[in-house]
Amino acid sequence: MNPLRVGLVGYGFGSRVFHVPLFQDLPEFSIAGVYSPSEATRERARHELGIPAYDRLESLLADDGIDLAVISTPHDSHASLALQALAAGKNVVVDKVMCLTLEEADAMIAAARAAGRILSVYQNRRWDGGFLTLRRLLAEGAIGEPLRLEARWVRGGGLSKRAAWRLERSRGGGMWLDLGAHMVDQLLLLAGPVKRVFCDQVFSNPQLDVPTHTLCHLEFVSGARGLVETGAVTPFDRPRWVALGAEGGWEKHGLDPQEDRLKQGLVGWPDEYPGPLGRLSRNTPDGIRFEDTPTVPGDWRDFYRNVAAAVREGAELAVKPEECREALRVLLAAEESARKGQAVCLA
Repeated sequence: MNPLRVGLVGYGFGSRVFHVPLFQDLPEFSIAGVYSPSEATRERARHELGIPAYDRLESLLADDGIDLAVISTPHDSHASLALQALAAGKNVVVDKVMCLTLEEADAMIAAARAAGRILSVYQNRRWDGGFLTLRRLLAEGAIGEPLRLEARWVRGGGLSKRAAWRLERSRGGGMWLDLGAHMVDQLLLLAGPVKRVFCDQVFSNPQLDVPTHTLCHLEFVSGARGLVETGAVTPFDRPRWVALGAEGGWEKHGLDPQEDRLKQGLVGWPDEYPGPLGRLSRNTPDGIRFEDTPTVPGDWRDFYRNVAAAVREGAELAVKPEECREALRVLLAAEESARKGQAVCLA
């Protein structure tokens, strides 16, 4: 079977690190072309990939042989580029955050349905080892009924200045819409729909309109509680995951190793896991018992394996656009709550 031909829309850091190595490792795909408005970027793509690079998106989409458009660009451009690709008859994967408004999300979903093409969002963190471990523990009932789930992504040193647009709210910048998009998506998968949101955001840099710290409390329809925290104001280690249940708890430090491996040109889970193990507590008649938990191996390639199966065989998408719209609804409700200083009800 011939590989699916990929058209890259954007060839910045995200495309080069998070997408290209996976395509190069998967026989289901081949990279056929790149669009970028920057001549320097196009030249880099030609040099590194040996493929055509276009200065107009229309030129890339005019290639009837391209099966999948992968959009890795600033967040404020996701909707318009996805709509253009869908109108050209391409299947589409767009980076998270899916887009910046619910109206844009609805338009993207409607366009995909009208075109009879798939639309998915690159929520690769669903295949993080820590998330997969927690999902397994909850499925096994290791901590009993989940009462509170916490996800954090915090660091020191201020906000990244990797790209100027990431420091502008109008373009979807800031850690909340970036990393928060992963964690809200994960908590929705673990605990179901959100009933109410209360959020506080700190803007400690007066020159920026994006928060330097966000603390968001979630009340799920199930009755469980959630917490999502993003920030760039503390260098102190905090648990990446905390789960509290009726019969125990679990915590885990450290980020998934796959990102660092991709930056080194390596793909997939390491043979020997380099990160800290999780720690599980169980309530027993003799008191609390603690045990280390091995981390379930993750594989970001599974996202694209599923996309290939969806395009070729009509398989069910692992990451549905409707799910990502719901995560966006929670993210935007959190921002509204922070602005108003009050809880926002969603159900």
